[in-house]
Amino acid sequence: MGGREADGDKIQWARLNQLWFDRIVETLLMRKFRGVATVDVVNGRGGDGGVDVSVTYPDGRLVIYQLKYYPEGMSGGFVGRRDKVKKSFVQAVKEQEPHEWVLVAPCNNFTNPEKSYIRRLPEAFTPEGDTGDGEVCDHDPFQRPP
Repeated sequence: MGGREADGDKIQWARLNQLWFDRIVETLLMRKFRGVATVDVVNGRGGDGGVDVSVTYPDGRLVIYQLKYYPEGMSGGFVGRRDKVKKSFVQAVKEQEPHEWVLVAPCNNFTNPEKSYIRRLPEAFTPEGDTGDGEVCDHDPFQRPP
């Protein structure tokens, strides 16, 4: 598969392509929520509506995961990616009304301004009654829920 250091356990995200990134993240999410919630991996042909993976808990809570394989980040020549992230966020929140929206990306490459942009996404569109806490990439989306 590639993308793995010979002497360690860290995944070298920049050495993977988007297909492998998506497969790894989807597999981790399915394992994380097995027996806890229903996981639906969306087939993105024709557009995914800002949803790559949806997780629905028995109480009805919906968490949407949007996967963006951006190992180069979203600055400089890649600043146009910010509009794609915003579009995904707005579309998912407007159409699905999730309790939480999580951007999953190889974020160790994100700069502070990029992280700030992501945290401000709820200002672009916040559904009625939701404060939009803007939780982003500085938490571990793969840690098993309590």
